[in-house]
Amino acid sequence: MNKTLKEASFFILLCSSVTFGCKKTEKPTPVEIKKTKEISIDTLKAYFADMVNIKPSDIQYNEKTEQFSIGGYDQIDRKGLTESYLRSKNIDKK
Repeated sequence: MNKTLKEASFFILLCSSVTFGCKKTEKPTPVEIKKTKEISIDTLKAYFADMVNIKPSDIQYNEKTEQFSIGGYDQIDRKGLTESYLRSKNIDKK
């Protein structure tokens, strides 16, 4: 009986240490979404055209999908092109 009591108390101690001893994973704090500056579509078209060496008139912009396309094929979305444009302007200032 004494052996059973020791085993039971050891089992309870083991279970409680596993249950309460583990640190609970913390939820990551939400990352603040950066707002990109509003750059005009014409400015982005000119920038993109310069990047790929074509005329800005060859680039179409779909307002519904916010995609810039060349020859009917989507190439880049507005957010990605805006971020690229802003990065290029920061590099030019250095």
